[in-house]
Amino acid sequence: MNKLDTLQYYNNNAMEFVSGTEFADVSVMREKFLNKIPAGGMILDWGSGSGRDTGAFLAAGYKVEAADACAELAKYASNKTGIEVRVERFDELDATNRYDGIWACASILHVERHELSHIFNLAYKALKEGGVMYTSFKYGEEDAVRRERHFSDMTEDSIKEVLVDTHFQIEEISPWNLLIYTRTSYTI
Repeated sequence: MNKLDTLQYYNNNAMEFVSGTEFADVSVMREKFLNKIPAGGMILDWGSGSGRDTGAFLAAGYKVEAADACAELAKYASNKTGIEVRVERFDELDATNRYDGIWACASILHVERHELSHIFNLAYKALKEGGVMYTSFKYGEEDAVRRERHFSDMTEDSIKEVLVDTHFQIEEISPWNLLIYTRTSYTI
C-alpha cells in the first residue's frame, strides 16, 4: 500500500471520515498549541480533514490557511469554513518563513516513514522563526495498513530518530501527541 491508496481511501470515504472526526474533542491539544502562537498569527492546518480545527482557529481570531490531499475533504472543509482549502499533498508544501504554527493533527501519520524527515524539513522551512508544529501519531513501531490506509506508527524514541535530520526540537511528548517546536534562528 502506498500514499495513493491511502488518498483513494479518503476520496472514497470522505463523508464517513467527516462524520467520525468532525466533532472529536481535541480542544486541550489545540489550546496548548494556540498558547504558543501570537494573537492573530498565521496557522497552516496541514491535512485539515473536515475543517474542524480550521474553523476553531478562525473563530479564535487567527489567520488560517488549510490544505488536504483529498479533494473531497478539501471541498467539504472549504464549504464549512468559508476559506479555500488547497488540494495539496504534504510533499507539495512550498512556503518559506510564512507560518507561526503548523497544525498536523493525525495527518502526517500517513506519510511513509522514510519520507518523514523530508516532510518535517518542508514544515520547518515554512515556519517563521520560533514557529510551532503540532502533530500526532498512533503509538507503536510499525508501518501498518489499517482500513486501507498506511500508517507510520511512532514511539518517543522513533520520532526522535526521524527528527535527527531536521531542525525541530521536541517540547512535549506523550504516547499520543507530539508538540514540536523550533526556537533557533531561521537557517535553511
